[in-house]
Amino acid sequence: MAKQIIVEHPTTGLRTKGYYGFSWTYFFFGPIVPIVRGDLGFSVKAAILSFFTVGIVHIINAFTYYHHRLHKNTESLGLALCLYLCVSSSITM
Repeated sequence: MAKQIIVEHPTTGLRTKGYYGFSWTYFFFGPIVPIVRGDLGFSVKAAILSFFTVGIVHIINAFTYYHHRLHKNTESLGLALCLYLCVSSSITM
């Protein structure tokens, strides 16, 4: 069962909700879940690995999927702040 946590980006200080724990949706639906959540790259890698490992990586990814999403979300927070600061500083000049 996944638990909700608040994650803060270390350099920007922005906060977002994140989850950690076992992903039951990934366990039952596999690589379809990242496609629905907008992560096509992870989905393609997971589908290829699942094919070659006869589904074993599918079970492992159910434990690690939220970890991947958490890091992806905090990286996008930093990028969003950087873009905001660049745009706002060019407008005020």
